[in-house]
Amino acid sequence: MSESTSEAVQPAAAPIQAGAALRQARESRGVALATLAATLKVPVGKLQALEDEDWQRLPDMVFARALAQSICRTLQIDAGAILALLPQQKVAALQPRLGINEPMRERAVPSIFPTASAGGGGRWLWVLLLLIVLGGVVYGGLLWQKDLLQDDDAPAAHAQADEDAPLFPPSDEEGDEPSAVSLALAQPQPSSEDSAAPAEAADPVASAPAPAEPASADAAVPVLRLQAKGATWVQVVDAQQRLLVEKILQEGEVFTTSAPRPLTVAIGKADQTTVEINGVPFDPRAKARDNVARFEVK
Repeated sequence: MSESTSEAVQPAAAPIQAGAALRQARESRGVALATLAATLKVPVGKLQALEDEDWQRLPDMVFARALAQSICRTLQIDAGAILALLPQQKVAALQPRLGINEPMRERAVPSIFPTASAGGGGRWLWVLLLLIVLGGVVYGGLLWQKDLLQDDDAPAAHAQADEDAPLFPPSDEEGDEPSAVSLALAQPQPSSEDSAAPAEAADPVASAPAPAEPASADAAVPVLRLQAKGATWVQVVDAQQRLLVEKILQEGEVFTTSAPRPLTVAIGKADQTTVEINGVPFDPRAKARDNVARFEVK
């Protein structure tokens, strides 16, 4: 009877707290606090605050519960029992809830537009800002229109230049026309004194051909003469950078010109072309590279 009474009189053991339970689990496994902090990558002070249940040194209870769960996972103990010992965090309502029949409250929303109570100064300020914005828009539109007109004028100028330029390079006949004029100018014109001299001479031998005929024969010799022994490509450009010829000469075909010098000549097959410069034969193979001859007639 006395033993049962003494057992009833003994006070009940105080329930263990979460921090103490974590400390006991850590010490029973021989893990130092610094080692556990390094493993979890958290400050030692945070673990110490959790074991001491000093909630003021922790950010909030959500952090405390997450840290306790990580410790339980590392020490391989039941996390549910430890989390049940932690105090629950009460989340306060952000806004008071209104009843179904309660009227909606008007919320004051700051307006960016001036009100009537702002006075006339605010109204004029907004008018000024509006005018500045409109001016910027108009100025930008003018610049854009100017750039657009310039872009339109550039193709027109190119098109006009293309119209003025010849559609086709001058042909062989056109290239020979200046030579005919130059030949006519090159022919010596007999002066009055020269014409009178044969008349004064009574010698019958004076009826021999005049020396002007050999001179005109020499002047008739073209500056450049190309004759194809086989199909070959030729190109000739005169001193004014005019393209006199650019085509493939067939076997036996001849091209001659007396255009202003220097003449720039290009021959695709030097071994298939006969060249004469001022009536003198010229071997284009001396200026050829890979059977392509390029030279100037000065």
